[in-house]
Amino acid sequence: MYTILKNIRLIICPLLLLACIKEDFEECDVYLEFIFDYNMEFTDTFESEVEMVDVYIFDAEGYYLFSRHAECATDLIGRKRMVLSEGFTVGTYHLLTVGGLTRNFRFTDIHDGTFQPGITSYKEAKLSLYHETHDVSEEFPHLWFGETTVIEYNADLAIWQVPFVRETNYFQVTLKQTGTTQ
Repeated sequence: MYTILKNIRLIICPLLLLACIKEDFEECDVYLEFIFDYNMEFTDTFESEVEMVDVYIFDAEGYYLFSRHAECATDLIGRKRMVLSEGFTVGTYHLLTVGGLTRNFRFTDIHDGTFQPGITSYKEAKLSLYHETHDVSEEFPHLWFGETTVIEYNADLAIWQVPFVRETNYFQVTLKQTGTTQ
């Protein structure tokens, strides 16, 4: 009997060490911390430049699960940290992060459709410029991309840094008529 109890203790004790057993469940959260320091100031200016962030979560095989949207001023901790562990189970995830998606951009699968859970791969993501009218007479906002991040969620406190790069400054489109058609 003593040997059985000893064996059970040897199995259960390591499992308890892997679990997050805290009074404050915030200590078990996974956070994404967004950074934009690839700029002319060589300092992190994420808080002052990026207004919104969209995070697309994919499973270990790279298939879409769900997404999160956050307004930086109201939804992020300190305008740069997102709580991400809600809805997660222990496992590996791929995160695709985009900052500054507005009505001028569409983030879709390669067939211009919405991401389908369990079907769309992160390799099929497509960003396109979109405008509702034929007259393009406005300045498009900046767009940022975070590198594709792989995280291992173990139900414990983790902070994953996501470096951003600004991908757009301005688009200039010039149309020229080359001939007359009747």
